[in-house]
This record gives sequence, structure tokens and C-alpha cells, in this order.
Amino acid sequence: MRRYLGYIADEMKIGLHELGPIAMKATRVPRINSTCTVFAGAELRDRLALGEKREDILAGLHRAIMLRAISIISRSGGVTNEFTFTGGVAKNEAAVRELHKLLKENYGDMTVNISPDSIYTGALGGANFALRAVVTKRLNI
Repeated sequence: MRRYLGYIADEMKIGLHELGPIAMKATRVPRINSTCTVFAGAELRDRLALGEKREDILAGLHRAIMLRAISIISRSGGVTNEFTFTGGVAKNEAAVRELHKLLKENYGDMTVNISPDSIYTGALGGANFALRAVVTKRLNI
């Protein structure tokens, strides 16, 4: 997700941190046809050339990437009563808004957990795996 959004930010010549706040100003959420980064970039340029508002386009791009994530999750069994969203994109308010909407549409009301420190979750998990590997090797397990 982060690479996709980073590419879109580069295409629009804005900072990655600006995407969410701009998308939150949307008055409509157009359907973006591609979650492929390159095709989404082309669609972004086409829509801008047609005069669509950038905040609306960005809202559509956020929805498209979250739809892709929900699709992957549903193929692996879906969500029951609680969902945890981690990583840097969890700090993007437009992504979180779309996640809430899509979870409600597909699974009903549920708890969504987002830690203020979610950006570190991947690093902490990697460090935990490394620590276990070192301990296992030292103990010859």
C-alpha cells in the first residue's frame, strides 16, 4: 500500500503525508479501475486532464487500494469481529476512513485496532523473529 500511495504522491508532486488530508476533502469518490500502480498512475493523469478534482481522485485511489486489501483478506478467510491495521498507512486518515467503510459494508460493525505506534509494528516483528533465531541457534534447538 505504501509503495502505491508513494507512487501516486510522486505523480501528483506532493508529499506522501499530504495524500490523506487532501483525499479527506473529497465531495465524491470516483471508482478507480486499477489497483496496479502504473495503471492507476495513468488513470490519475487522465482524470486530472479531464478536470476532475484531485481530492476526489485521491479519495477514489484510497478506496481502490483498500478494496484490494479487503479482497486479499477475504480470500484468506475474512474478518470475524475485530481487525488490526498496522504500518505507516494506518496513519493515513483517508485510508483508515475507507477501511472502516469497507469493513462495515462487507462484515458489519466491528472493532478496528490501530496503535499510535503502528508504524513500528513491522520492525518489531522482524526484530522478534531475529531474536528467536539467535536464541534458537545458541541453544541448538
